[in-house]
This record gives sequence, structure tokens and C-alpha cells, in this order.
Amino acid sequence: MPFPHLSAQQSRLAAFLTAAGLFTISLVALGSPRLAYAADIHSIASEDHNHPFLLDKASGSAGGWGVGAGQREAWAASADGSILARQNAPSYLELVNNAPTLNNINLGQTVLHRVYEYVRRPAPTPSAAPRMARRKGENGAEAGANPDDSDDREKDKEVGDPFIGPVEHDLKRRQTSARILYLSLNTCLQPLSNNNTTPPQLQIYISTSNPQPGPNADAGSQSVVTANAGYTSYSISAEKDVYVAVFAPPSPTLSGAYSYELAVSTDSTYHRLLDDGQPNIALDDSDANSALFITSFGPGNNFTQGNNGTQGTILLAYAQNNPTLSGLENSICALKQLPDVLGYTFAKQSNNIDIGYTGRGQNASDIKKEFYLKGLNASSFYTARLANISAEPHTIGGGGTLWSPLNFSTKKERNCQIIYGLDFCDQTAWAVPSNSSIDAAELKRFYDGVAATYYQNFNNSLDQIACETESTARYSLARNCTDCAQAYKRWLCSLAIPRCTDFSSDLAFLAERDVNTSRLGIINSYVQPGQYKELLPCEELCYEMVQNCPTALGFACPSEKQLGMSYGRWNGTVRACNAVSDFTPKGAAVPLGKRASRGLVASAVVGVSVLMAL
Repeated sequence: MPFPHLSAQQSRLAAFLTAAGLFTISLVALGSPRLAYAADIHSIASEDHNHPFLLDKASGSAGGWGVGAGQREAWAASADGSILARQNAPSYLELVNNAPTLNNINLGQTVLHRVYEYVRRPAPTPSAAPRMARRKGENGAEAGANPDDSDDREKDKEVGDPFIGPVEHDLKRRQTSARILYLSLNTCLQPLSNNNTTPPQLQIYISTSNPQPGPNADAGSQSVVTANAGYTSYSISAEKDVYVAVFAPPSPTLSGAYSYELAVSTDSTYHRLLDDGQPNIALDDSDANSALFITSFGPGNNFTQGNNGTQGTILLAYAQNNPTLSGLENSICALKQLPDVLGYTFAKQSNNIDIGYTGRGQNASDIKKEFYLKGLNASSFYTARLANISAEPHTIGGGGTLWSPLNFSTKKERNCQIIYGLDFCDQTAWAVPSNSSIDAAELKRFYDGVAATYYQNFNNSLDQIACETESTARYSLARNCTDCAQAYKRWLCSLAIPRCTDFSSDLAFLAERDVNTSRLGIINSYVQPGQYKELLPCEELCYEMVQNCPTALGFACPSEKQLGMSYGRWNGTVRACNAVSDFTPKGAAVPLGKRASRGLVASAVVGVSVLMAL
């Protein structure tokens, strides 16, 4: 039967219907496809360990889209990507390696964090980066054909792409190779108490199996740690994602919110607390309004001079029993920014502290840092903390280090004032008899000048001794004139510059000094100090000088009966006597000598008879 003749319009209609039918048949033959949505890309990436998200440090989001890790997991777990699955997904704040997260949390609230598997990846090998650069164009697109590309791809099967990770054959090894994660938390601020009680401490819940840890979760699926005075840390060995919940216990007597800094590191604890009872600072002395400290790390721990900024080793001090700080004492995040903390405040130096470097101590080559804290209240109790602040917060240990506390108090009365940094008596750093009409600079010049004058008289006498001669003519084979000069200087600076403390102190080993009754007349006439008590110089200073100097100088220590009137004695762990910084009393090492007469000593060393007669 012949086909009917079709018009042009009918021919076009027939062709369209034929094409449509063929397209429909092909769809039926191939089956119903699942169309690709953007959500499917996230689902694949969250399951494929070779394609981890590159986390944005600021937002904690993946790829910059602001999609939480919990949402991605819910979409991947839902067969149809339903709206219900998205609504029920937990929201996480992602934790990035050595990058702290600062967050606020209300009373009774739980904030979820997640340590994504990507954070725990080993650093890429240096050799992998150049190969990746050759395979990628400058704009990130695939580069053109290159003879070396095939070799590079084969090599990448071994080391993996530095941004994507090892390839599939290495995936099983990475999944079963656990690494240590170090979690640490600092409470930066806490709610205000209505009845002066210390707010409860924040708690951290950690789990590798429960994506929503917290106070209401199964205890067997998680670990919990509670902060101690604003600090806590926890380490965990994990081979997959780690879920962390920060919980703020509710309290009806509090108002406001907490602020905390949480960090994770695969290298070391980001916030460090060295609460081993070693403050690594020593109190030189205090007066009514100031205190002087020096670091005590020991030999070989020198400081680089010139670093006086808010980075490096700093001193933080605060009044004891301060309700604002109660519960935050171990948090370097809180101590470096709260207004009640003296020393350094956040990002700037306070005007109540002077920082310098000194060689005071047994080994002058060990440079130490000294802190002169001003603006303190009289008759008050304080706590000092040594801290180390990193200049780069996004580094290993960037949260800083806080050492054990050192408690100290200021003097009640104002008849003593600290002097330090003297030119001649460079090992002297303590409170001296003073008068409010004389400022610290003039007081330092006076006392240092008195000692230097006495020393010059001694040096003139020592020049008459044959020090540089043959051994048979020397005064001693074991000691020389340098030993004598050093011993005399230590003794002189400890006696000519009295160590002053409150007249009201009831310590039995202190010597009472009424108005204008100091051991030197020049102190009475120039300084005119009020009442004070003196911590007497150690008797070993006298023994050392007698041992090291020629007998021709006529030095001798007082008799046992009169020794206690002029010298103190180290009483076990109690500092019952005073000495310069480079001298450590060891007890009476030599028998007591006979006390020299005034005439004998005066003829040997002009002006020293007054000191020796005490």
C-alpha cells in the first residue's frame, strides 16, 4: 500500500513524534537514573577518605559553603536527601589542628565540636608537592600533556596527592593507624555570681562512636573531663572522627555566659599548664607598694635581651581571694586579659611593671629576666604566675605556657624601699631603709656610692700585698688576691646596704632598728630612716672573707658571744640571714677567729673599722 503524501508541516510533526518515542524507549531501557545534586558531592566526599574537605579555619565550614559536618553526614545517610534528615542533623564547630576556637556558651548549654579525619593526617612528603605542581596548571586546572605526567601519576600512587592524601591502596593503612590527639581548654570568662560563689567548671565530653556526646549521652560511649580553675586537657588515640562536647552546668545563682578557647593538636598540647609546684620565678623582695622577681630556670636557660613585648616570658599577678578570678587561676586566656590582673594585659604592656635582664646569681653568664611590679597595695597578699605567650597563636603550643603560682605579700609600713640594678653592688636587690622624701633613683645612688667608697679604701690596702709574685712568696697557695677582692665585695655590699623589713614583724632573728639607729652613721644622717627591722648578713660572709684574704689585712670575725649581734645564721630552709645574690650560705665552715681590735683593722683598711666592729 503506498504511503500517503504528507505536507511539509505534517512531515515535521512526524519526525518530532518519532524522536520523542525513541528517547522514551531509551530511558526505559537504561532504567531510572538518580540525578546528581550538589548534596551528592558532599555525600561522596564525606565517605571517601581520598577526598576530604579542606576546612576553613574561620568558619569551620567545608569548601566555604558553610555546611556543617553533621549536616553532610545526615544527607549522606539519607537515601533521598530528605528535608527531615537535614533538620535532625547535629551542628558542629570544626576543630582545626593548632588553631584555637573561641566560643561563648550559656548556662546549661552544650556545644558540639568535631575533629574531622583530615586534621589527623600526616603532613605531606616534601617530594609530593613539586609533582602536584607539575600536574596542575597555575589556575588549578589540569595541565596539558606532558611526557612526565604518566610517571608522576605512577609515583603519586605511592605517596598520594599532598592536598587529597594517599591513594586507594594506602587507605586501609591510614584507617587502622591511630594517632594521638591533644585536646585542651581554657575558660576565658565566666558568669557573674549573685552570692560570691565560684561558678562551676566547664566540662568536656569526648567520643569516637557517639556523634552527640554530652551529659545526657550514654556514659559508656564517652569520656568526660572537668576543668580545674579554668583549664583542662585530654589526649586520645583515634583513627577516625572525634566528637567533642563542651557543657556549661546550669546554676540559678549565676548570670551571664562562659567564654572558652578550645584547641586540638596532633603535635603537643596547645595550652600548657606546668602545675608541678615549680614557679620558676623567685621573689627578691617586696616593699609596701612593689615587688621584685627574677626567673629561676637554672643554668643554660638564657633569655634573649630586647624582647620586652607581649610575646615571650611575662609575669602575671593578681590579688588573692579575688572573686572575679576565682575559678580562672589556671587559664592563661583569662589571666592575660582580665583587668584585675597586674603585669601584662591582653595585647599591651601595663604601666605597673618594668622588665629587664640581669646576670644576678651564682652564674653571671646565665641571663635572667627580672620583673619589677608596681602599684601594689600595702599589707596585701598576691599571687604571681610566670607565663609564656606565643607571638604566633596558630602554632604548636600557641596557646601559651603557665607555670605554678608563687604567693607573696607586701610590707605594711613605708620605711623600706626596693633598690636594684646598682652599678657597683650589682648583686644587691632588696628593700633598704628609706625615707619618703628620697626617690628610688637617689636612694640607689646613695647606697651604691657608700659601698663603692669603702671598697676603694680596701683596694688601696690590697695593692700593697704582693699578689703577682712567685708561689713561695704568696700569702696562700690556694687563694689569691682576686678571691680576696670578690669575698670582700660580697661581705661589704651585704653590710653597707642593710636589708629592711617591717618594724612590726615578730620574727625572732630580726634586729630592731629604731629611728636613726642604722649600722652606719651616714645612713642615719642622709636617709634618716624611720623604725624598721634588719635581716642581718649571714655569718658565712665573714668566714669567707677571712679565709680568702691575707692575714696582713687583719680581718677577723667577732667572737661567738658577739657574733649574733652583727650576723645572722641560715636556719635550715628558713632564710634567717641576708646575702648578695651570688652567695649561698653553707653554714659555719671554719672555726671562729679572734675579733680584731679597732686599731688593727683601721690601720689596714681605712674606714672599715666601723663595719668590722659590729
